[in-house]
Amino acid sequence: MLIKASQFEPAQRGFRPIFATRNAPPASRCQAISYAAIDSAGFLIGTACMAEQPPLRQAALGVILPPGTRIATALVDPVWSKTARAGDLVRAETTFPVTTGNQIALPPGTYIEGKIDVLFKPSWETRVAEFRMHFTHLVFANGYTVTLDPAPGAGRGIPDAAIATVAVRVGRGSDLLLDRGSPVEVVLLRPLSLDAASVSAAAARSMFRNPMQSAIVCTPISGSPGTSPTVIPGTPATPPVVIPGAPGQPDTVIPGTPGTDPVVIPGTAPTAARIHCPDAPRPTSDLPVHTENFELANPARVGGQELPAGRYEVTWAGLGPVAEARIIKRKLLSMGKPSAILPATVVVLAQQSPATDANMRANTDGSFSLDSIRFKGRTFELQFN
Repeated sequence: MLIKASQFEPAQRGFRPIFATRNAPPASRCQAISYAAIDSAGFLIGTACMAEQPPLRQAALGVILPPGTRIATALVDPVWSKTARAGDLVRAETTFPVTTGNQIALPPGTYIEGKIDVLFKPSWETRVAEFRMHFTHLVFANGYTVTLDPAPGAGRGIPDAAIATVAVRVGRGSDLLLDRGSPVEVVLLRPLSLDAASVSAAAARSMFRNPMQSAIVCTPISGSPGTSPTVIPGTPATPPVVIPGAPGQPDTVIPGTPGTDPVVIPGTAPTAARIHCPDAPRPTSDLPVHTENFELANPARVGGQELPAGRYEVTWAGLGPVAEARIIKRKLLSMGKPSAILPATVVVLAQQSPATDANMRANTDGSFSLDSIRFKGRTFELQFN
């Protein structure tokens, strides 16, 4: 539970303020308050400083979180490879407060609900799963609910109000893509207006939550009693055979054969019963590189470069919302020199694109500019400029 510094009692368990930085210079201060984790015996087991957020503006009826605000959350429900699809519901819970000064705007324990927009599952070549999500609702501890409406007319595609991109490395043999408690950083792309009184009432009811139980499925493996050695008996020796000779002739002696020792094949040692647990998905900053092909029917300008008509390949890392795109002409791939390097915005579409299409914009001088590219079977496009 979040309490004031004057209420601090070391023997109580949970997160609580240990000092305020209200008088620190604005450029160096942690956002309002630092928190400490205290175990049941009263020992300090960890501290944390609230993440620096863009300043909140007081509005006439509340507070406004500006675009760019980052919200630390943890996933509530696991995501399984066999069943996960674009459009699936995702729910997360804020793990650390978003504050302004000494006021909490988003207390920990606030639920945030959304959907998966884009999903790349692990393959044999790469064991990284990649997600793009958008969020639609906030539910505070007191029942106060806020709808994260998309901004009308904010370009093509889905103008999301809050998104998250997640990349995790998945162990081989594991069907779990995202575990309960997996960290998900939500980023606001447009202002979020909140009612100050409702937020204050929710902050008073926010409680510290224990870590979520993992959804990893462990498999018991039975032990073995072992096996006894296998003995292959040896063969006995045979005596020589003497054939009496004719009168005046010596006896004929057929030598005997030596015996063989028994052969012992060792048995197997006993093994104890154990439980096998697959590796948990691990967040990674090593974003997968996406590669797509497209064709320009006419020359076009993009990123300050003039691209002649022809077939091209475009590569970029991650699912945005902003990525660096590298465009190279197909016949120059062996040279590795890109025709253009420029920023692009990854925009989610309402449905899969039926075909690959390079959208051109006519300029006043009669030339064309490359405005965006959609790819067959994908639910996103790259927008330029």
